Amino acid sequence: MTDSVPAAETDLPDALRWFAPWRWKRGRWLLLLICLPVYPLSIGPVIWLYQHQWISPTAASTLEQIYSPLKYLHDSIPPVGFLLDRYINFWNSLP
Repeated sequence: MTDSVPAAETDLPDALRWFAPWRWKRGRWLLLLICLPVYPLSIGPVIWLYQHQWISPTAASTLEQIYSPLKYLHDSIPPVGFLLDRYINFWNSLP
């Protein structure tokens, strides 16, 4: 059994065909592979933006909830905490 592809796919430019919603089921693993490293790595720029007052305190409380799993990992697993501390210190050292 083959997947039926809507006729609208032929109307899309080649550069956008991969992003078609009917193809998302096949590409979920790619999204997961991209998001897994991006989520923990994004905490550094967020902290830098907050320290330079680009992020409001209201938004910071929301971001604190978003990054609470990383805080849990930081507190629970010492090697992860050490790596996160080093990464955050790197971002804190930037002007």
